[in-house]
Amino acid sequence: MPNMCRSEVFYCFKTYGTCDLVEGGFNSGETLTIIEDVMTTAGQVCRSVKQMRQLGLVVPCVVCVIDRQQGGKENLKRIGCSLSSVFSLDELQIFSLRALKTLNRRRKAES
Repeated sequence: MPNMCRSEVFYCFKTYGTCDLVEGGFNSGETLTIIEDVMTTAGQVCRSVKQMRQLGLVVPCVVCVIDRQQGGKENLKRIGCSLSSVFSLDELQIFSLRALKTLNRRRKAES
């Protein structure tokens, strides 16, 4: 059974260590998921996916915490990747508005 929690493959450009695009042990044909904090247009992620694929890695999907909904999902789809996010920007705005309303109601009740 493959190890589903590998953390030794990096795709970002680094200014330390070996400065390689992909670092760590991997074999051609291995499948990996890219994890990002915030997704905007996915420009760098798309470039990195293409480079990883040239190295023989299979990159079918990207996961991010926040999708800013500025074209990243569509750009990834164009290169055959799906995007899953924990939150979209719209959802965070809705949560924020609800939290502000709750806070205002509590303040009024306390005064």
